[in-house]
Amino acid sequence: MNKSAKKLKQLVPLALVALLAACGQNPETAAEGQAPASAAANTAVGQSNVVDDESQRNVVQVAVASADHSTLVTAVKAADLVNALSNAGPFTVYAPTNAAFSALPAGTVEGLLKPELLAPSIWVAAPVLPGTPTAETLLILDRLRRAPDEKLPELMPTVQHQMGWSADQVSQPPEKLRLLLLESLLASKYISPFYQHVDGTSFAAPIVSAVAAQMLEANPTLTPRRLKALLIATAQPLHGVPEERQGYGVVMPGKAVAAALHEHYATYHVG
Repeated sequence: MNKSAKKLKQLVPLALVALLAACGQNPETAAEGQAPASAAANTAVGQSNVVDDESQRNVVQVAVASADHSTLVTAVKAADLVNALSNAGPFTVYAPTNAAFSALPAGTVEGLLKPELLAPSIWVAAPVLPGTPTAETLLILDRLRRAPDEKLPELMPTVQHQMGWSADQVSQPPEKLRLLLLESLLASKYISPFYQHVDGTSFAAPIVSAVAAQMLEANPTLTPRRLKALLIATAQPLHGVPEERQGYGVVMPGKAVAAALHEHYATYHVG
């Protein structure tokens, strides 16, 4: 359902160049950087989580450190492009400043960054391609997960570099090592050595589309605009989640279909 995120993912790489020219920004404000060619992976997945205090900062790190590029950083995160822009360079990004984004028509940036709805489930099990770094990481994590606590102080230092753990992290007591391992399992979206969770618009769209199909079956007279309005009206906001991360909340299939059926007889009102 989150078409804005998909659109943003397509637009951000172009916006990095096009918006600068459109808004008259000076190319000297461009964020430049070179990602390290190799470094140990951190507990989280992706090039953006590589720990490297020696190489020149990459584009994302430069942008994050710049107060004038906070909107760009938010857009890159919303479009799920952090890892892509953290990969090996060198390359130069003509990065629009906050002032450049402010020059856009009112509501443009907000409309691209904010999802309208969340799917009821955005985590789907998917097989991991054998022989890849991800597959190797999951195998290591699975072996550690099955090991007894007393074995962790012996085992975890042997894979310290592959997992991007520091010497201090792997020198902790067993109970702390178990917590570190749990964090790594969650960050890697571990299900088993051969499966991990995947998420995103590609998985959310068919879930919400299926709900929309059931709504139309219950009430074929619904217009696209009204169907969307009912999905929003029956959505359930998530407590503790910022609005910009969830929009109107999670789609509630049962309520949405019931609301569609209700519209046969009278206009549906929330409450």
